[in-house]
Amino acid sequence: MTKDEAFENFKSWKHLVQNQIGKTMKRFKTDNGLEVCSKLFNNFCKDNNIVRHRTVVGTPQQNGLA
Repeated sequence: MTKDEAFENFKSWKHLVQNQIGKTMKRFKTDNGLEVCSKLFNNFCKDNNIVRHRTVVGTPQQNGLA
């Protein structure tokens, strides 16, 4: 997977997980990488009522939160 495929892969993964567990995604935690901070990605999350939480890049203290 390359960074430009992140959005399409996320949509597929979200659909798969929601079908398997029968619940909707409410929160999504990521770093501030450019592949997940695009306007397209943000709009998709907003349209699907997914709250975005972004951690600071390069802070191992926040790894346990992901």
